[in-house]
Amino acid sequence: MMLTFEIGDRENEINVFTCNDEHKNKEGDEYAADSRSLLYNYKRILQAMGEFHYSRWEDDTWEEELRKMKTGGINIVATYLFWIHHEEKENEWNFSGRRDIRRFVQLCRKVGLQVFLRIGPWVHAEVRNGGFPDWVQRAKDYEPRTNDEGYLKAVEKYFNQLGKQLEGLMFKDGGPVIGVQLENEYGHVGGPKDPKIRYAHMKVLYALARKAGFLVPIYTATGWGYEEGMIEETLPVLGGYVDAPWDTTTTPMPASSNFLFIPYRNDASIGTNRSQSMEAINEKLKQYPFLTAELGTGLQVTSHRRPYASAQDIESNVVCMLGSGANLLGYYMYHGGINVEGQYTTLNEEQRIGGYTTLPIKSYDFEAPISECGKVNDSFGAIRKWNLFVQDFGEVLAGMEVFLPKELPEGAEDMDTLRAAVRFDRGSGTGFLFINNHQRLRSMKRHDNETIRILWQGKRYGLRIGTVLEDAVYVYQFRLGKEEGLLEAVSGNILCRLGNRMVVYGDAQETEEIPLWQTDTYIYLGRGTADRTARFSDGLYITGHKDSIVLEYEDHKELITSQEEETVHILSPDGKSSMRRFMFEPVYVEAVFKEIATASDPEGKLLYREYIIEIDPACREKKVHNLYLQIIYEGDRAEIYEDGKLLDDWYTTGADWFVNIRRFGYPSELVLRIYDSFNTIPCTFGQEVYYELPVRKGCLLTYISMVPEYNIRL
Repeated sequence: MMLTFEIGDRENEINVFTCNDEHKNKEGDEYAADSRSLLYNYKRILQAMGEFHYSRWEDDTWEEELRKMKTGGINIVATYLFWIHHEEKENEWNFSGRRDIRRFVQLCRKVGLQVFLRIGPWVHAEVRNGGFPDWVQRAKDYEPRTNDEGYLKAVEKYFNQLGKQLEGLMFKDGGPVIGVQLENEYGHVGGPKDPKIRYAHMKVLYALARKAGFLVPIYTATGWGYEEGMIEETLPVLGGYVDAPWDTTTTPMPASSNFLFIPYRNDASIGTNRSQSMEAINEKLKQYPFLTAELGTGLQVTSHRRPYASAQDIESNVVCMLGSGANLLGYYMYHGGINVEGQYTTLNEEQRIGGYTTLPIKSYDFEAPISECGKVNDSFGAIRKWNLFVQDFGEVLAGMEVFLPKELPEGAEDMDTLRAAVRFDRGSGTGFLFINNHQRLRSMKRHDNETIRILWQGKRYGLRIGTVLEDAVYVYQFRLGKEEGLLEAVSGNILCRLGNRMVVYGDAQETEEIPLWQTDTYIYLGRGTADRTARFSDGLYITGHKDSIVLEYEDHKELITSQEEETVHILSPDGKSSMRRFMFEPVYVEAVFKEIATASDPEGKLLYREYIIEIDPACREKKVHNLYLQIIYEGDRAEIYEDGKLLDDWYTTGADWFVNIRRFGYPSELVLRIYDSFNTIPCTFGQEVYYELPVRKGCLLTYISMVPEYNIRL
């Protein structure tokens, strides 16, 4: 079936939002927004924003992790500020070490990244009390998240402390902080039911934030459901996940509509609006630019649901959002981590203290592109392609209208109808065709010899695209001329520009030749090669393996890899190609384990086993950048201790667990506790656990290995 796109009447007129006094910095650069997109110096922008929680990562390596994000094509770092991390006990403030928000933001500026602060005061983020300190959560004389006087006094004091820490770092002062999000999921997850009360409260939070020094060009609020927490001063930010670990069921989810190109910007899986239809919500959202802050680039597993987001799941979700009109790619989470130590309690969300779900005490891996241990996952390279794409084409793309074909899929379970969207500019007659042929946990039909029909200004155009493989995504650029007829799109998926040429990739079989071929106009790569491609000012750097990464510092570049032999191909803007091969002296670190204890319930059922893991103390002297302890086991979950202190934990998903040993000072002896598969955490949704990947049940440590990571200056 040939899809037909009709370029109909123009969308609603573009509304320009009034700028506040802080939209300009001292150099005269300025931000603005209209109903189509954000603007910078009067030009449209479409950027990639990655979430990274500073207090969930050790501060001595913040800079390295931020440089990984920049290599991944991220422009803006978004971060929650957790009240409980800074004022766990009333009037006892902590902004040191991993809680040093000022130093973190300063490092973002050093690396060349802008910052979006999600200051709450309630933030969720699967942290204890949604980020509230216990003394706020359990207050007797006021109700949190309302305009009760006691609560507002506590919030004002908190905001003022944050403001002092961040003084001079706002955009207007030459700093990197360009935006602030107020509250989170207000009205969906807690908060008053009356929308008038919510509106009044958001107005007060906005005033308190500004009074505390948060004077920025852009203010946002989570927009799923639209009216729940919106005020005139905030832009809505949206999201969409490939699954729902918070769902109450322990069975596979229905096919997600997030793998469709759809006009609705309200993802029902992350917020439920009971008073409006999806159509009504979407009409209201059309007043604003389509900005995302929780475009799920992973999933944080819970005690009762253990889904696994593949790289293709994540990439397809991104492409569907982009093709549907998203003009800010806000990834949550882009970088995983582990919870900081609480002074009085653990700091994770859990049902036994009122949380909606129960999560690991320490781990906040989120299956993110950069994992909780710092290793890059396959999704890192998969979505980097799209970050590079919007860096070069975002300005024109952000101004384009979205058109869907007449022949829409019947729903997310329709595996036969081709899924596509067009973003089109009437002035130039140019557009981009987006195709997604992947549905999570389903098999899509392959399409051969495909042609797309476009109707515009009384003319009929045919756009030949050829074969569409199963589990693949595509973007083609095209131009409609004065004469109707058959048009050829750019011959391949667009990656980015390099000098005067366009870099594209296709489904061609991978070879050792990089590039596959090149002309005066194009550089052609294989799809797998594109996943391994980073871009710097002096060219493309293509590693031989997906889990290798090149970082750029002020005076040098650095390769980080777990491979004993690695290659880096460099394609320069002038067309020159070179390849460097690196050989690392293999490092072997011995690690052995033995069982030391078991525990059973009164009926004799095994609860857990404990093992001692002994690591060669000489590992501290090895010439490595990092060491990871790889753990494979059978059981519901596992915890790792040193001298009785919990260092990290992991909920079983079927994927291997990698523990960053460097972050713990290269310990020589650890204790691993594995909980039997039947010994699940008490849950109000039942004791069954949903696993997506194959999992062998039991209570047994089957394998450990020390995985070295090397680095070298290029």
